[in-house]
Amino acid sequence: IIAFGIAVLLLAVSGFISASEVAFFSLSPGDLNDIREEHSPSDKTIQRLLDRSEYLLAAILIANNFVNVAVVMLFTYGINVWIDFSAVPILGFVLETILLTFILLLFGEIMPKIYAQKNSLRFVRFSAPVLAGVERFCYPLSKLLVSSTAVINKSLGKKKYDLSVDQLSKALELTSTEIPE
Repeated sequence: IIAFGIAVLLLAVSGFISASEVAFFSLSPGDLNDIREEHSPSDKTIQRLLDRSEYLLAAILIANNFVNVAVVMLFTYGINVWIDFSAVPILGFVLETILLTFILLLFGEIMPKIYAQKNSLRFVRFSAPVLAGVERFCYPLSKLLVSSTAVINKSLGKKKYDLSVDQLSKALELTSTEIPE
């Protein structure tokens, strides 16, 4: 019962974090202007978080993954204590996988994100102080993620093709010449 209780609490945390991700990254230009005008006490925090959006996103993803893993572990433990699947372990695995996936997706992802999408500014203002703490707590891992992503992006660097108007005209001529029948 304790494992289920903690898992349900962590499922709510997962939903909160998922909703925060959508809310922060779906703010409209009007919402951003409203935040810049600092109508709410949390607007300064929101601006700071948005200025470092890579670190914010990394912290959100790290926190959400840790929480989701904990939810799965606790629910699995609780189900295995409650129901003995030792006679048919495949049934237990399939049932737990389907049930936990459904619960996590519905309550930890879909429903919170739908709410946050419709109420992004209100949710951002509500969640900013908590996310600032999450970002500080996850900073060492976030720094590692952001830095490694920058290195990967640099090494895979996209080749730029600077074409002149003349080169584009020649290419267009080549493609637009009629083929004799």
